[in-house]
Amino acid sequence: MEKDGDAIALNRPVYHINGNRKLQGLEITATLSVPLSIFKRAPKKKVQPTPTYVPQPVIVEEKPKEVKKEEKPCYTLEEIMEMIAKGESVTGKTICAIDIINFEFDKSIIKKESYPYLDKIVRLMKNTPIHIIIKGHTDNVGNEEYNLNLSKKRAEAVYNYLIKAGVEASRLKYEYYGMSRPITTNDTPEGRLTNRRVEFEIAK
Repeated sequence: MEKDGDAIALNRPVYHINGNRKLQGLEITATLSVPLSIFKRAPKKKVQPTPTYVPQPVIVEEKPKEVKKEEKPCYTLEEIMEMIAKGESVTGKTICAIDIINFEFDKSIIKKESYPYLDKIVRLMKNTPIHIIIKGHTDNVGNEEYNLNLSKKRAEAVYNYLIKAGVEASRLKYEYYGMSRPITTNDTPEGRLTNRRVEFEIAK
């Protein structure tokens, strides 16, 4: 048996193998085409990475801190009237009538120069539903019992003035403290003048 073969590479991605084979005068010709793609390796499957959970940072919004308005120990009548006009609550606030409501020396008789201020208090009460506690205070000149009695008489005098001016008695009351609640020093004439005062606390 005799065999001859040639391998020829073409432009196509296949190999052609031609061969002749002779057996006892009979010649058989065979052609075999093999695609080039069978020699290529199958692409590897991509392994999908296992997802990793990364926690997101929790952002907590801070609420702005409320700035509390500093409470004054007492207010002028004008300040109280402005707050009422703005619709602000005045309950619990105190009106200090320092050196405005004056009395005759060592007495509980209200001087006429104090009437215009007391009339403003009357108008405030007639135009609003507020209740008022009148508080009487003295300086420290004299003994404790004497000053306590004097502060009572002066607070009562203001109470009676407001009632005579038309304020309902059910919306008024009075208290007295003598020299027990000074708001400044009693060592100077100015300090003693400040401590001899009448206050109007606005109640519910």
